[in-house]
Amino acid sequence: MKSRRCPNCGHEQSYKLESCEKCLIFFIKWDAKLIREAREAQRPNVPSELDEWKARLPFFAAAAVLLIALLRLLAPSSSGPLLPGSFLSEAHQFALLVPDGWEAEPKTILLGEFASVLTLRSPGELPEIPAVFGVALTQKPIPEVWYNHSDAFLPFVSAALPEVFQVLTIGNVRRDRLDGLKATCAEGTGSKEVVRTESVLVPFGPQPKGVWIGGRYHPPKPDPSKMRFEQQTLSRPEGIRFSVCAARSADKTVLVGAASRLAESASREPEFQKVLSSFRVLYRPYSLKHLLRRALFELRKETLAFLLSAAWLLYKWILTGLFD
Repeated sequence: MKSRRCPNCGHEQSYKLESCEKCLIFFIKWDAKLIREAREAQRPNVPSELDEWKARLPFFAAAAVLLIALLRLLAPSSSGPLLPGSFLSEAHQFALLVPDGWEAEPKTILLGEFASVLTLRSPGELPEIPAVFGVALTQKPIPEVWYNHSDAFLPFVSAALPEVFQVLTIGNVRRDRLDGLKATCAEGTGSKEVVRTESVLVPFGPQPKGVWIGGRYHPPKPDPSKMRFEQQTLSRPEGIRFSVCAARSADKTVLVGAASRLAESASREPEFQKVLSSFRVLYRPYSLKHLLRRALFELRKETLAFLLSAAWLLYKWILTGLFD
């Protein structure tokens, strides 16, 4: 009688049996397993989709780490805390501290591509030229102003401090920081004609004449009895010193400027520095709010493009149905 050896345990038994008497395996299933393993051994080693994702995982992790590092490098520092009593502009996303006694004028003045949105005025010796602190906004980028190219910054100065100068000259341009943002700051002087009425001592009536003595002319001494005060209107230029800084927020350029009379510039400087240090830019570039707004804008743009394409296809389909 023919016998068969079990491929699993080696037990000798009749070849007519379908399963092993000792280990109970089915010979048909065992042969099918061997055939399957032989075919898989001959098949080229093709990685599965899960294996491909596992292989890509380190690259995705490295890209995420690189993106976070770039955002940390590109993003400016966060805005400082709002000081108690600060003037907050929700519409234009900025805040600053108004000094005691100063008058705030939150009105928008359009100046071409610029918009003056806030002016702070202080009572000074000359009502025509008070100390002024102004805030303006524009979509224009900050120009590269160095050395003899400072004239490109003149419109920014005039927008931050409207109706303050009649003539101005930029003397110094430097790189600085405005609430943690990179800023370009310019300093200089200007002038404005001031018309005032003053009491002036003027002579009246006949006056004594001068005499020549030894070939030299001696002017007459004024007679107090023939002098009187008269009201006269005088016009003279008044010197002004200014400082303007421009920084880029998430969607616009913010201009901050301060100006005062030359005679008061030294005494006003601590006050200006206090206001400037309290200035806060609330809508900052690369912030979470900025990135979400940009993503929403791109989504709306793609949605609008899809709707226009669908409307065009529907229009063509209707025309094709009418003329067929």
